[in-house]
Amino acid sequence: MQLKAVLLEKGHKFKSETDSEVIAHLIEDLYTGDLTKAVRDAAVKLKGTYGLVVMHKDHPDTLVGARNGSPLILGIGENEMFLASDVTAMISYTKQVVYIEDGEIVTVTPESFKTSALMSRISVKRLMRLTGNVKLLIKKVMSILCLRKFLSRRNQFHGDFLEDLKKIWQQVILAVLI
Repeated sequence: MQLKAVLLEKGHKFKSETDSEVIAHLIEDLYTGDLTKAVRDAAVKLKGTYGLVVMHKDHPDTLVGARNGSPLILGIGENEMFLASDVTAMISYTKQVVYIEDGEIVTVTPESFKTSALMSRISVKRLMRLTGNVKLLIKKVMSILCLRKFLSRRNQFHGDFLEDLKKIWQQVILAVLI
């Protein structure tokens, strides 16, 4: 049975046909006081790609994010944290970022963050400092990612091209790291 049908049977009322609303109702249904657990339990039930950031009125200083396929980046500032799908959204506020990986969940407060895999194990993250002409590097990375996505959809890339693309990607990432 689909998630929406299960939630309708439980009495949830929907105002739209969006997957986002289904996810919000699912988290609400699973919430018992622990927001991270509710988001984790909901994310395990989801299929497809998503990047979530959730807050709750009972936890106004906490954000919980989860990722599968869609980007999610944590920015670390002075007594503040940011979650976004793109580094450019936070580049004016911080130069320190942590990339959340597929299948990970992150709990963020103004002072700290904790990441773990959806299957409950703690994950260790490496803090990266953005340096140099970050906007130019980000544009190059996005161009490479767009090209890779375009080509992969058409199954037109070959091993040599993919290896070259990986080398370029690694060089760009190294330029961004400390």
